[in-house]
Parts: sequence; structure tokens; C-alpha cells
Amino acid sequence: MKKKIAKLIKSNSSVRVAVRIRPQSVQEMHDKVPICLSVIPGEPQLTIGRDKSFTYDFVFDQMTPQKTVYDKCVRELVDGAFEGYNATVFAYGQTGSGKTFTMGTSLEADPAKRGIIPNAAQQIFDEIEERREQARRSGKVIPSFEVSAQFIELYNEELIDLLSSTDRDSSSIKIKEDPTSHEILLLGASSRNVTSQADILSALATGAQNRTTAATNMNKQSSRSHAIFTVNIKQTRVAVPVEDDSEEKENTADDDDGDEDSSEKMSTGTELETLHAKFHFIDLAGSERLSRTGATGDRVKESISINSGLLALGNVISALGGAKGRIGAVHVPYRDSKLTRLLQDSLGGNSRTLMITCVSPNEIDAIETLSSLNYANRAKNIKNKVVANQNKINALLTAPPSVDIAKWEAWNRELDAHLGTNLPEMADPIIQLPSLGAPDDVEAVIRAREEFTKQLARFRGFEKAEQQNVKLYDAKLRQRLCVADIDRERVQSLEDELGKVKTELTVQGRENRQLKRKYAALETRVREYETELENGREQMERAKRYIDQEKRPEKDARRTLLKLAEMFESPIPTTSNVARLRKQFDDDDNEADDN
Repeated sequence: MKKKIAKLIKSNSSVRVAVRIRPQSVQEMHDKVPICLSVIPGEPQLTIGRDKSFTYDFVFDQMTPQKTVYDKCVRELVDGAFEGYNATVFAYGQTGSGKTFTMGTSLEADPAKRGIIPNAAQQIFDEIEERREQARRSGKVIPSFEVSAQFIELYNEELIDLLSSTDRDSSSIKIKEDPTSHEILLLGASSRNVTSQADILSALATGAQNRTTAATNMNKQSSRSHAIFTVNIKQTRVAVPVEDDSEEKENTADDDDGDEDSSEKMSTGTELETLHAKFHFIDLAGSERLSRTGATGDRVKESISINSGLLALGNVISALGGAKGRIGAVHVPYRDSKLTRLLQDSLGGNSRTLMITCVSPNEIDAIETLSSLNYANRAKNIKNKVVANQNKINALLTAPPSVDIAKWEAWNRELDAHLGTNLPEMADPIIQLPSLGAPDDVEAVIRAREEFTKQLARFRGFEKAEQQNVKLYDAKLRQRLCVADIDRERVQSLEDELGKVKTELTVQGRENRQLKRKYAALETRVREYETELENGREQMERAKRYIDQEKRPEKDARRTLLKLAEMFESPIPTTSNVARLRKQFDDDDNEADDN
């Protein structure tokens, strides 16, 4: 079994990708919203529009139930976790595409609607109980299990502990990388021990209540943060050796004999092994467009943070899964965002990873859907370095042999008798005492006393020198420890400052890009205003000329009326005056025609 899982995991070191199409809502069906996606029956392939097709590891249409998604995609990842292999499942897609529903962080009351996390919790503890029961039936040592849960929220580039009983404070959580294993660690995050599926669901409910959500035009309960729910599984069991192919072929012919042999080996004593696995369940906030979500105020800031993190994630996926994006070939920008830093193990690291891309079937969402499908297509090419987290314990589980107490007592009596009659000879003394010729041999006593005095002085000098050496070495050791502590504090301070500087650079870079976009938008607006102003001036000139042309007949008529009034006010003209007036009117008419 262990070998089969190891082979399966080795063959599935690439990131596996599933696409799930959410069903249309009642309102969308009532409005007869057009659909742009179609699934090819019997194939993990879908088509967007008329001619754009994609092939993935799994494709689920609108009618696929939650349990089917879990059994086909996630069940084998939980099996691998019991063999020490890390795993990650993360949901990606635009807002309102069903990510939270698929992951199960919303805690549906209906068991048929429960998502991946509740189903995984049930499988974990069912598997623990089954392994313990198998050990009891076979008479083997019962394995021990320790399961714990963490729930972290990444909100506006700040890490928040959703299981903490204190106020939502992000300052205590830091992302660190183990220098030996390169494992990503969350320092300062609380961990809750769980012993049943109900405990995991309780932790999930606590975190879900504390998670930041808000309503937008596209989602009445939109997640405004990235949520990372982590289950750590540690087990201690009897080490099971992995046999090679030849042994497996020989044992296949007679399975019963192999079972008896393994049971016999187990009973005679085998070393222990400790396996630990980290299982991440990540519910990413959805990508969104401000023009469609209608975000204002805090929602705008949240949208910018969400889109920035997803953009950094897209850059990492492109670097790892592009044509030239192989591990070690190009720089992978994990540090551009805390989201990509958290996913460093899952993308290109030591983890079996499943990416579930949730998409909307509606034609109005075709642009966002196509973008999500392109990201998923790149993620298929990412290769992870999957190894089991396994430690051997140098101790034998050998039961003490059955002992006859009477035999032990007889052996003890025999040993006592032997030691009583054959005592070992004492070693020669260090100081050779001079022989005394007679009781009154004063000279011999003096020589013996002088010899004792010399030996005592020598031993005291040796003791004093040893004490001085101990003090000297103790002082040097304390000095080195003090220097080491200072260096460690200095390194820690430099790392903190470096992290702050990188964060500030990231923020300043993001602000700089925003300012550039605003400046470009303002330039465009100024040019539009200048164009409108020039058009307005031209329209005013045309209107003025038109008004002048319209007023000219009015001026001529007014001038004529003035002349007629003058004629009526003057005396009755003579014949010569009539001729002169007619000539004057003719001249005025000609002048009007010329104008």
C-alpha cells in the first residue's frame, strides 16, 4: 500500500487542475442570461465561445455535486497525508464564482452541500479510527495521532489569526522559512488541537464568523480576504519497509504468506517512524473589477489589495508554468506578496497541489472566465518536489521476554556467592610508603610525612589549576554565547528591517503604479477638456457669424423705416425732390444688394 501511494505521488508531482462551472442562479435563469461555456461529455475538456477549448485534469459542470468533486480530486490527497506528504487545495476564480461554497468555509447545514474541508475532516478521523482498529485486530502496536488546526486570514496584506481569542491583531504573526527544509512557517499563529470532525468544524465555524465579508454588486456576501485553513497531522507508528519491484512480484503470488511474515516481523520488533503532513485549504478572494462591483470607500482599498495579491500569484504561476518557467531556470517572485509567500510550498515546493478554478457560465463574465482558464492552463505545467516528511526513531518496539522469577532469584544468589568469595584485588596505591624498620624509626616516619606533604601539595596545585581552567573556559563560553546572542538579535533585527523595507517598497511601488495610472488618466482627461474647449470656441465663432448674418436684413429694414419717417416729416416734395428721392432709394437698394 505504501509503495503504491509513493508511486502515485511520484507520478502526480505536477500541480493538478480542476475547473468547476457554477450553476446559474434563479434570477439569471429567469432573465435568460446567455451561457458561453460548454463541457465535452466524457472528456475533461470545455469550450468557451465557439472555438476556444481547454483540457484539464478534471472538469465539473453545473450539475456536479459536492461529494463527487471531493472523491475525484481530494480523497487521494488525504490518503497521501497519512504517508507524510504535504498537500494543498486552493480555489481560484472571479468573485461570485463559487469558491467559498466549493471549499466549504461557509459551513452548509445540508450534508449534501458540505464542501471540501468538512468532507476532508470526516475522512481524516475515519482513517485514524480505521488504522487503529486494524492494529488492534492484527495485534500490532496501535499508532498514535496528533491533529491540530490553524485558520489565518490575509486581509489588506496583513495576517490575522481567526482562531485567536484576543482582538484581531496581525503584528504577532510572521512568515519565516526554515533554513534546512525550506518549509514556510507561520510564527505566532495559534494552533488548536482537534480530536474529532466536530472539533475541526467548530474551529472552521469560529474562523468563518471572524472572517471579513461585505456585499458588492456581484456578490451579496463577498469574501474580502484570502483564508488559509491548515490541518497538521502527526502520527507515530511502526515503520513499514517499502519493498522493491522484484519482492513485490514474488509476494503477489502468495499474499497470505506475506501477511504472516510481516506480522511475525512486527511481533519480533521494528523501529518506529514519525510522519507529519501539512494540509492547506485555501479560499482565495475573487478577482473583481471596480466598475462592475460598485465598490466604494473601504471596498476599493480591499479590491486593490485582493487584485494585487492575485496579480502576484499570476506572475508566480507564469514564471513556474511558462514555456521557460522551470524550477531554477528563472526567478520566481514569491516575495512580491504575502499570498505568494504563503503558497511557496504549494507552488514549486514540497506539496501535492490541487488548483480548483471556479468560473461563471454567463456570457457577461466571459472575459474574467477566459482569464481564469488561462491561469489554470499555465498552472498545469508547474512541477513540485514532493517528498515524505518521515523520521526514523532509534528505538525497538520489542516486548520484554517472558522471565521466570525463580530463575532470576537463583541467578542473583549465585552471583552474590561468587562475589563474596572472590573479591577483586584492589589496585596498588599511588604512593609507595617506605617500610618502617621499628616502631621508633623516626627517620622513616619523617620521610613518609615528607612524601605525603609533597603529594598533597602536588594534588592541591593540580586542583587549583583545574579550577582556574574551568573558570577560564566558563568565561570564554559565556562570552561566545553572549556574542552569539548579540549576532542572533542583530540578524533578527536586520531580517525585520529587511521585511519592513520590502513591505514599504512593495507599498510604494503599488502606490507609484497607482499614481502613474491616475496621472495618465488625468492627462487623458485634460486632453479631452482641451479638445472640448476648442470645439466650444469654434461653435461660438460659427454662432456669432450666423447671428451677424441673421441681423443684417433687420438693420437694412430699420434704415429704410428711418428714411420713410424722415420723408413723412418733411414738406411735400416738388417734382425735382421726388426724382432726387427715387434716385436715393435706388442707390440704397443697390448698396443693400452689394452687401
